[in-house]
Amino acid sequence: MHMRIRSSGEMRYCRWSQRHKDHVAANIRDVDPDTFFNEHMAPIRETMLRGEEYPACADCVIMEQFGKISGRQKQMIKVGIDPDNFEQSFGTNTYAEEMKKSAQRQGRTSLLPIDWQIDLGSLCNSACVFCTEKSSSRLRTELHKLGLIDKGKVSDWTDDPALIKKFTRVLAKTPRLHYLHFIGGETLMNKGFRIMLRELIDNNLHHGCTIGFTTNLTIWDDEINSLLCEFRNVQVGVSIESLSEVNDYLRWPSKIGEVKHMLERYVKLAKDNDWYLTVRNTPTVFSVSKMVPLYEFCVENQVNIESCNFLDKPEFMRPSVLPAPLKNEARERLLRFVSRHGPEVAPPNYNSRDRSDTLNVLLTDARSWVNYLEEAQDESYRASDLVEYIKKLESSRQNKILDYLPEYEDFLRSAGY
Repeated sequence: MHMRIRSSGEMRYCRWSQRHKDHVAANIRDVDPDTFFNEHMAPIRETMLRGEEYPACADCVIMEQFGKISGRQKQMIKVGIDPDNFEQSFGTNTYAEEMKKSAQRQGRTSLLPIDWQIDLGSLCNSACVFCTEKSSSRLRTELHKLGLIDKGKVSDWTDDPALIKKFTRVLAKTPRLHYLHFIGGETLMNKGFRIMLRELIDNNLHHGCTIGFTTNLTIWDDEINSLLCEFRNVQVGVSIESLSEVNDYLRWPSKIGEVKHMLERYVKLAKDNDWYLTVRNTPTVFSVSKMVPLYEFCVENQVNIESCNFLDKPEFMRPSVLPAPLKNEARERLLRFVSRHGPEVAPPNYNSRDRSDTLNVLLTDARSWVNYLEEAQDESYRASDLVEYIKKLESSRQNKILDYLPEYEDFLRSAGY
């Protein structure tokens, strides 16, 4: 059903897969997306059809371990497979016959992906402390100046209009094209986003296809909003870590007052146009204790949270790096939120974008972080790496984490801050 194209043009079989555990990749500059989907991905399908676990799927395995709704589960329900009743529902799923055909053809298929994550490029006006140089041009420039990386050559595939046309030609011939989600860098800064929206409209794909995109709440673009209104359904993901000023440190150089104002504008825009709005946060060692007000905002405004998977890299930014006292404090805050809104444990809703069940979606997400803080392997030994990294960033940005989180002083000082 699904594929991803990275900002470099590299195509991947899944938006959640771990690149360093996957050996199947190709670039749109060299291989057509339909060829990649049919032929290059055939060995992956063979592995799965044999009932074997594919190594690059480890992120979903970890998410499910702690009760977080995984990408695997989200994709299953789209075709009618019940994750809690897999064997009973698998045989009647909408792709069952195609799966049988694929099994007979060594993993090949005549289908095309109907669901895409499209990474437009790395152009970004933010330099989030937990981000990487591949996803943010601003962070890449900063890290190069600090001597932490070799700048190297970065080439975003959407810089080439011919590649955009090549990609949209595949979309135009895809039966039942369902969902396209765009991310950046910062999506609204990338010229390719506007070009691709127009290409989709020109190819008459806007009536049947849902468009999604993620923005960092620093840009408002009336022209983009007008183009989006042409589409049948629109889903907006807004990236924010906390409603407190620690968000300024994490999503530097944004200012929380301006971010809150932009958040309110997007909430209104979504309601006025019946768009689906979701909060996309990335809980880290510095934000996991500050998430409850964000959950409360979502309860009040009937907005779902779809927090990213448990952080893979950088490893030292994971909440599991916290010492036990701070970890327990964050856990207790989340538990109080859960007990305040839902003392009874309801069955998990695998559709994290179900607008009719927002509270259950929020509680399921919060409980997953409670489980993670309680059960994840202790990684406090990474604290010195964390301190070494943020000290270098702070020397460039002229800020201090203890101005935002004074309660972290003992923890950070003990690690060399």
